[in-house]
Amino acid sequence: MSAAIAHARGILAMLHPASPNAGRTWLSLIGGTCGLSLASSALDGDGVGSRLLGAMMLFAATAGLSGVQQALWSPGTGHLIPLPIGKITRRVVELVFYLVLAVAIALPMTAAMAMVQAQASLSTTTDEPMVVVISVWVSLAKATMLVAPLLVAIVPGETRHGPIALPRLLLPWLPVGVAASAGWLAEPSGLLLTLVVMGCIAGILLALRSTGWEDWWPRLPDLYRNSARVRDRMMPEARTATDHRSGLRNGIGWGLSLSAFAWLIVLATSRGIIREDWNVASLLLIAAAFIAGAYSSMDIPLAARLRPWRAGAVPWSVLPLPHGEMRKRIQSGQSLTWLVLAIVQLLALWGVYFGLAGSRTELISAELVVGMLLPMIPVLIVFEAFYTNASRPAGLIPGVIITILGFGTVMLPLIIATELLGGLPGTIAPASLSAVAATQRLLAGVGPAFLIGLLWLGAGRLLVLRDIARQR
Repeated sequence: MSAAIAHARGILAMLHPASPNAGRTWLSLIGGTCGLSLASSALDGDGVGSRLLGAMMLFAATAGLSGVQQALWSPGTGHLIPLPIGKITRRVVELVFYLVLAVAIALPMTAAMAMVQAQASLSTTTDEPMVVVISVWVSLAKATMLVAPLLVAIVPGETRHGPIALPRLLLPWLPVGVAASAGWLAEPSGLLLTLVVMGCIAGILLALRSTGWEDWWPRLPDLYRNSARVRDRMMPEARTATDHRSGLRNGIGWGLSLSAFAWLIVLATSRGIIREDWNVASLLLIAAAFIAGAYSSMDIPLAARLRPWRAGAVPWSVLPLPHGEMRKRIQSGQSLTWLVLAIVQLLALWGVYFGLAGSRTELISAELVVGMLLPMIPVLIVFEAFYTNASRPAGLIPGVIITILGFGTVMLPLIIATELLGGLPGTIAPASLSAVAATQRLLAGVGPAFLIGLLWLGAGRLLVLRDIARQR
């Protein structure tokens, strides 16, 4: 018996109820199968949002492989380790076995769902139930082909920064995200081109692993910090400063990366290069840029943000630091990240305006989203500082006041922008916008939102310092 076959039998044995990690293995496998099934049913949807959601479901299909790998090599399964099997062969066996099992489970699941839908729609369609089942299986085959490059990209397993190497997953996914939004996957040529591009990106990224580039890439914070990664030889002040600098690099890196993709799409739609439907993807990327930037701007576990900031809440919080030091670090990191991203959005929006006919309507949604996010993120920063990072969180009344003021300041700049744009007819004329007209439209459209966001950041900083001084 070859080592590859023995390893495959060992994986199969993990599914037996008597196995110590059978529950974890089945949970990961079922989760990945559900992601694959949902992706197959949504990739051919009529709406842009439905197709984009189907592409995002491929993430769930890939996450199952990482869960199965963790179950295989966790304590209690050491009998698999002494097998004389190479690292690459082992990974290929795990990938193929996972994909085969996921498809084997998804086939009857999708067939049953198709039969139910066919019986429910007998009065409105003349298709035979078997024809419906075959069409569903064709969609499942398409989703399986699309998830295969993603599984190849993450097959090396765990990295230093989480269960999945995020860059190796996101970059190969971008072609399918764009193709799904544009509706290209409905054509065989579009599907084939997407698969080729995904495969090339995955292969290049795996070939570059030896260069250590994944350590330079911005990463999202861990949910919980592993105690094995605690830097015992660093003083608390030095560790805090290191986490602050690392968080700024990650937060700004994620924000700039996502913003670049978003504004390229906006530029292409505004010039008529691609269809206006793609604006949905650009708006999601702009929102993701601000959110990922704000919550990655301090290199701490996300669990530290989900509970009151008191000693013992998370192991990381018991560092002997001056009172309020971490709150100030988090607030300053989020503020700096927001400021950089806000300036980038303004410059990108001005670049899209310049030389564009002012009557184009494709930019209204982008202006609306940017105008809402510029004050909204500072409001959330203040809210977090007083409710999840405070030793004594604020009461109900201050929370209601912050919520009302926050909602008002999110909507106020939109009202002001509408009035200002109406008073500047030159900025919406059919002629191409000059540099001056583009600047006027920028200041009128999102200028008030930027100023209100700055006011919230300044007010939040003063309130945090005042609260820290009061509690000392």
